[in-house]
Amino acid sequence: LDTPRRQLKRKLDNALGEAPHDAMGVLISLISDCDLRAYDTRRASKRWGSAYYFLGLPAAVLATIAGAAGLATAAGRIPAAIIALVAAGLATAATFLNSNENKQKNSKLSAAWQELADDVRLTVVKYSVSKDLLTQEHLLRDVISFNKRKSALLRGDLASMPERPPSPN
Repeated sequence: LDTPRRQLKRKLDNALGEAPHDAMGVLISLISDCDLRAYDTRRASKRWGSAYYFLGLPAAVLATIAGAAGLATAAGRIPAAIIALVAAGLATAATFLNSNENKQKNSKLSAAWQELADDVRLTVVKYSVSKDLLTQEHLLRDVISFNKRKSALLRGDLASMPERPPSPN
């Protein structure tokens, strides 16, 4: 099945090592890259969210069962201890993986990738109507600014992302 994601991935893979012919080509390629990264980080966020519940919820339920079994009878202490160990293992895994924080981080990264893709799309539309030299200089500045934002996102650094470029007048 040839999904839009696979088409984007194939397009980007085929462009590796190739220089775009002009600044607009850079922007078109950047849109594809950002869309793919936004999609992938959104999916990662969902997986981290699932891991959070698949590890945390059973740990809480098992800990409750272990406590009840341990208090119910003297014979229930060994099964309760085993259940408590499993619950502790799940809770430890959930803490170690830090799945909730990873979910939030990936969600924010996905939104930032999508915002960058949308900003580039608007820039393509804006510059497609004007071809004068002044506009071309602004276009090159925007390409540089977008690539700096992309670099910050690749580092996972949302805090120090460069500001959006000002609109040319």
